Amino acid sequence: MNPFIRSKFAFWKYVIISLGIALTYAFSIGFAFSFSVMCILFNAFLYGLLYALEGLLMWNVLRYGIIENQNPLIQIFLQIALGILIIGSILGIESIVLYLLFNPCFAIYVQSMMVRIFISFLIYLLFLLYYKLNIEEKEPVIQNDSMVQEESEPKEILERITVRNGQKIKIIPLNEIIYLQAEGDYVAIITSEGRWLKEQTMKYFEENLPKNLFLRIHRSYIVALSSIRRIERNEQQHTLILFNKERIKISITGYKILKEKLRL
Repeated sequence: MNPFIRSKFAFWKYVIISLGIALTYAFSIGFAFSFSVMCILFNAFLYGLLYALEGLLMWNVLRYGIIENQNPLIQIFLQIALGILIIGSILGIESIVLYLLFNPCFAIYVQSMMVRIFISFLIYLLFLLYYKLNIEEKEPVIQNDSMVQEESEPKEILERITVRNGQKIKIIPLNEIIYLQAEGDYVAIITSEGRWLKEQTMKYFEENLPKNLFLRIHRSYIVALSSIRRIERNEQQHTLILFNKERIKISITGYKILKEKLRL
């Protein structure tokens, strides 16, 4: 889940920060280029609203698209393209609305465009940095079983998973699990009977599920090896096809580990 809307506190914190950034943006440029106070306030409201919405959409693009399954050069290219798209759409909508509703301010607005692009780019970089750090903290990169691990307490090997189903507790045997998927602060456990949520981390299941039965093939997915039907490749992207006909993408690291596990 997007860290800015994970809770009511996080949401309102995000709203306040967005408003503060928008006011700073509008007043600093407005006074420098002699905008009217009404125009500055309207500009602050509009810019804050647009960037807050775009910022929330960025999470989905970064979380499920750009960060995963790409080499570094492609990642950089896509991040630059995303920045151009976001900044262009925000400033484009902003200029159209100002032209229609505050036409006297529009000529001055055009004069300040280069400054607006620069500031918007810096704000985009802040979003990008925060989201990337958040993704890495919440979903650690998968590591090969053969890599040397630091000494720690012995891990428990799970034989079953218990979840709450209303007022009842459901026991899920491991042989019924098809895959597990990260869902914010929860992990979704998918079986042939349905989908169950467990308040736990992917790292916990990665460490405690039997490694001869389950494999983490992506930051967001752990699959039961017995549920894999075939592997498809489309350019640089690999996809698992499961016996329930669902398709799950594989990260580059996950594919290498899967090849070793299956001896491909």
